[in-house]
Amino acid sequence: RHIEFIGNSLTCGYGTDGKHRDEPFLVETENCNLTFASMVARYYDADYTLIAHSGRGAARNYGDSVRVSKVTMKDRMLNTFDEDLTHKWNFKEYRPDLVVINLGSNDFSTEPHPYKSEFTKAYKQILAQLREHYGDIPILCIYPVAMQASVFSYYEAIINEVNDPKVFLLKLDKNLYNRTTDLGAAWHPGYSGHKKMAMWIIPYISTIMGWDLTDKVIE
Repeated sequence: RHIEFIGNSLTCGYGTDGKHRDEPFLVETENCNLTFASMVARYYDADYTLIAHSGRGAARNYGDSVRVSKVTMKDRMLNTFDEDLTHKWNFKEYRPDLVVINLGSNDFSTEPHPYKSEFTKAYKQILAQLREHYGDIPILCIYPVAMQASVFSYYEAIINEVNDPKVFLLKLDKNLYNRTTDLGAAWHPGYSGHKKMAMWIIPYISTIMGWDLTDKVIE
């Protein structure tokens, strides 16, 4: 089994080892090994690939002055090296069984927000690129916990427009984790917050992939 995760700071493990939400970000508290993504992969004894960059969105990056950023995760996901747009990844190197996308919180965390048409276009481009390179594998789109704008209808529109029976949408509840006790550094989820995310996602993956649930501890 091999799961590929495409995301932002949460997939990177930004602040995961922090003890309090008011701690500033430090490289020492970033730990991708304790993210929801790594926990999900470990639960299924799956190899995994994390393709992520903090602050990046599908259409717009965190704090950008424009609605549509020049380079977002739709571009970076094609790179061999994160910040090098010239060397493209050879997608024949491996083919995952499942791709999980957790993007959108940076698109709408600060203004100006991308228009619905701009966001859906960028997100659908990500899906099209995955289809081009990986074929008809299942793709799970996550609606993030910390979505500051109510744009679930945007995601629903994307799913309806692509009309692909192997593209799925899972909404993470906004109250899934506690905004004090489950946060690490810089207001990002800590280990317990990520664990709750993994516990929410795992049953859904079992359903769409046909992978059995077990008594294995999620950690």
